[in-house]
Amino acid sequence: MLKQQARVVATGVFLADLAVTVAAFFAAYGVFQAVPLPARIQRLYELERYLWLLLFIVPVWAVLLQGGAVYKSYRTAPLTRELWRVARAVLAAGLGLFAFLALVKAAEWVSRPFIAGFLALDALLLLG
Repeated sequence: MLKQQARVVATGVFLADLAVTVAAFFAAYGVFQAVPLPARIQRLYELERYLWLLLFIVPVWAVLLQGGAVYKSYRTAPLTRELWRVARAVLAAGLGLFAFLALVKAAEWVSRPFIAGFLALDALLLLG
């Protein structure tokens, strides 16, 4: 019974983390639209041009968060190990996202500062 409850809790935390990641994407877009940026940083296109990135982000984050042992038992691991697991998963996912953008040649029009801001905000929210 306890193992089943632990699985339910881990699944809930996992789904919440994916929701936080999607929220971080939209929040990063909002920040980049609202904050005055230096002239060398290009303004973002409309949101619709970036939504397709979520088709890559959500499954990759799901695989890396699950595969990175982020949702193992919280009773036995120190907090620093849990934080490292999340940070490592987000870092690997971010590297994968940048590689994907280069591969599909979207890096020419997808703002790298926006993607970096999204990754930083996502890591901050997931670690917090």
